[in-house]
Amino acid sequence: MTRPGAPPESGPPPGARLLRRTPRSADEFQRARDLLTIASQTLNAVDPGRAVEAALRVEGETLHAGALSVALGSQSRVRLLAVGKAAPRMASAALRVLGPRVETALVVCKGEPPQIDNARVIAGEHPVPGPASVEAARAVEAFADGGRPDDLVLFLLSGGASSLLCSPTAGLTLEQLQAVNALLLRSGADIAAINCVRKHLETLKGGGLARRLAPARVLALVLSDVAGDRLDAIGSGPCAPDTTSFADARAVLDQHGLWSSVPEAVRAHLEAGMRGERPDTARASEACFAQVQHLVVASNRSACQAAQDAAQQLGYATTRLEEPLAGEAREVGAELARRLLARRGGEPVCLVAGGECTVTVRGHGRGGRNQELALGAAHVLDGQPGVALLSLATDGEDGTTPAAGGMVTGESWARAGQLGQDPAAALAANASHDLLEALGDGLYTGPTGGNVCDLVVAIALPLG
Repeated sequence: MTRPGAPPESGPPPGARLLRRTPRSADEFQRARDLLTIASQTLNAVDPGRAVEAALRVEGETLHAGALSVALGSQSRVRLLAVGKAAPRMASAALRVLGPRVETALVVCKGEPPQIDNARVIAGEHPVPGPASVEAARAVEAFADGGRPDDLVLFLLSGGASSLLCSPTAGLTLEQLQAVNALLLRSGADIAAINCVRKHLETLKGGGLARRLAPARVLALVLSDVAGDRLDAIGSGPCAPDTTSFADARAVLDQHGLWSSVPEAVRAHLEAGMRGERPDTARASEACFAQVQHLVVASNRSACQAAQDAAQQLGYATTRLEEPLAGEAREVGAELARRLLARRGGEPVCLVAGGECTVTVRGHGRGGRNQELALGAAHVLDGQPGVALLSLATDGEDGTTPAAGGMVTGESWARAGQLGQDPAAALAANASHDLLEALGDGLYTGPTGGNVCDLVVAIALPLG
């Protein structure tokens, strides 16, 4: 076992840096180096390309995916569809494994579409859908139409798909869906609740894509960005049966005080659905699901395990929280900091947790859930020597800021005051990004090409 602070076996995540940060002591340097090493090894472990290549293999006329298998007959067409933030990496890996067996490939991603040999790559918009998201949905619908029973669709799904594909149901417009999405993203609702509403306003979500792909066989490889790996919530469950109802969607809007704020046409559509006048999402009993198989190839659970392994290799007595993180980010950060201090003893300790918190936006500052979590932790850690906490969005994008998250120490809160900053006011204004940037505590990776929720790692060195 390596002592804490030993030279890392690999570098930090791609492009990772602490903005303008100069360690103020050997102790602070050690903490920063160890946390970046753990983060780097975690991102490598859940790389979407590696995960797909590890899961897929072809033996004769059979395609294996983990414990699943699909026969590839001489008349079978293999068609590849990848949607999500990790779609380019996942698609490239699958094409390396399957090669010329793939007849056609469509990839829907975020940002500038990369060049992928033998694939059509298009971009949607995220986190709020736009016109390109509608065009992407139309391309997917065209891809899905005309399927045959002996076709195999290899469907590669990752987080972000809910926004990258936008297929408004009849009678609703993109602008109305944009308004609903923007309200939900600021409300503090979790991803399952947000996707419940989305599924009842669109046609490809909530099993809608499975309906469209039928009668083709579907093998779905999933990079999970949802705690608990709920297939009906990841990407709004395009190929998964759904259990939510129009009444559930209305309940989400009521719970977050949004019912009167969403467009009138949306309210009318949901009310019509509750009266049984609109078709609901796809149920497990529908015939299309008899030909659909899912395999989760990487998840937040595997990220947390990788982080735990990396921390233990560095010599930390490590505890991994089994319950996924949820709730208001600042409050979760404070609670994790208290747990870290309670575990502090005569040896280096590490706390690992994962999930996805929420932020109820009340101010006008810039921030993200990971940066707000880190700042909430900094308040509790204030004045404590030898402690540090990193909160990281594994896709490299925290909120609408350029940061991936933040890394704070027991000196961060006080240092803010020394620089003329008010950290409590920053929290109240949801301005965690600007404060952490001023402190040099922002964490930047650039887009990682993956997405398995968020990772929090906290460490404490022995006192004395």
